[in-house]
Amino acid sequence: MRDRVGTSVLPERGKGVAGRGRLHRSVALEARAGGGLGAALALWFAAVETLMVREVRGRFAGDPLGYLWAYLSPLFWIVTLAAAFHLLGRRLPIDADVISFLISGLLPYMLFRGTMLALLRAQRNGGGLLGLGGVCRGDVLLAAALLEFLNGCLVWGGLVLGNALLFGPFHLDDPLRALFGLSLAWGLGAAAGAFLAGPGVAGRIE
Repeated sequence: MRDRVGTSVLPERGKGVAGRGRLHRSVALEARAGGGLGAALALWFAAVETLMVREVRGRFAGDPLGYLWAYLSPLFWIVTLAAAFHLLGRRLPIDADVISFLISGLLPYMLFRGTMLALLRAQRNGGGLLGLGGVCRGDVLLAAALLEFLNGCLVWGGLVLGNALLFGPFHLDDPLRALFGLSLAWGLGAAAGAFLAGPGVAGRIE
């Protein structure tokens, strides 16, 4: 698919991110051609989405479980620590089950750490994308951060619901506040990762 000035804005089959070359120039031209801000933003969102899909496909390439590791790793941490609490006979300082206690404390830390490392990994591995001329470092880092946030929300929701259905009762009094705390941990990790990635976060290579 091409925009009004003939610049490719959606990837052709098999070309992946390469089909989004000169994205930011396409956004400006689309706006000038009468597409408006909405059409320009649609191009940008589509490019970020493609970068996220690229990360999903390439992060665990060659592993039999593939991207499932992004969801299995937090589950293994929770199960391991819950088993340790049970075997050691540790008592919780609050009126809650062990899994709910671990979810509230461990997942925000894992999301903070995972987001920071994801941005550093994107900065290290995304150099080839910058040669396309339209993709900037900010796009690559934003895609990595958003993907980690989506993964964190899916893991959090799956563990909370699974724990409530299997073991009950539901110990989360304020889910919105818990999600807000999770979002703060993600934002802090994204800020730390962007800072450590260097001063050229928003720079472009034309």
